[in-house]
Order: sequence, then structure tokens, then C-alpha cells
Amino acid sequence: MKIKTLFIPILMCVGSFLLISCGDDAAKEKKAADEVNDAKEASDKAYQAYLGEVDKYRAESSARIAANKQAITDYNLSVQASKKKMSEDQARRIADLEARNERMQKKLDEYKAEDQTKWQSFKQEFGRDMDELGQAFKDLTVNNVK
Repeated sequence: MKIKTLFIPILMCVGSFLLISCGDDAAKEKKAADEVNDAKEASDKAYQAYLGEVDKYRAESSARIAANKQAITDYNLSVQASKKKMSEDQARRIADLEARNERMQKKLDEYKAEDQTKWQSFKQEFGRDMDELGQAFKDLTVNNVK
């Protein structure tokens, strides 16, 4: 009889323990799932911000490239208006600048936004090349004035 009276309370304790421990696992799983969802949302927001930065930089760079094209056109028009003949050296330099400008546009158009590390590297290299090209345009007009 003692065994029966001890068996019921022990069974109840074990059952309670199992129910309580299952509840904790469910709460832990829900908390973990919420944390994963929060991390995913933060990651998505960061990726969208990255894509926005890429688009903004592309627009700015395209505007600089368009300004370079306009500078070439203006330079050619000024040479024609002055009725001076352009030297072979000047013509070669202008053709080189036009080709470099087109390569920069193509490089910008072909870049695929994959990861932020590659983007930073591309942006740094592209910016340096654009600065050099801009300086070459300035040098062209300075040499023309002299």
C-alpha cells in the first residue's frame, strides 16, 4: 500500500517536471526564432542601405562622366571657334580622354553589387581613376591656354 501511495505523488512530480521543462524549451525556441527574425530584418535593412549607396555613387559618377563628355565637346567647339588647327598631339590626347571616359562608364555599368568589401575596393579604385581623369581634363585646358 505504501508503494501505491508513493507512486502517485512521484508520478505527479515527474509529470509536472516534464511539462515545465517542455514549456521552457518552447519559450526558448520562440525567443531564438524572434532573435533570428530580428537579425534577418537588420541584415535586410543594411543590404538595402548598401544598395542605396551603390545607386547614389553610380548616379554621381555618371554625372561626372557626362560632365567630362561635355568638357570634350566644349573644348572641340572652342578650338573650332578659334579657327585654329588642333595639333596631332592635342587630337591624340582628346581621343585618349574620350576612350578613358568611355571605359570608366563601361566599368561603372558592369559592376555588380555583390558584397560590401568588394564595393569599398571598387569605389576606392574607381574614385582614384575618376580623379586622375578629371585632372587630365584640367591639364588639357591649361595647356590650351598657354
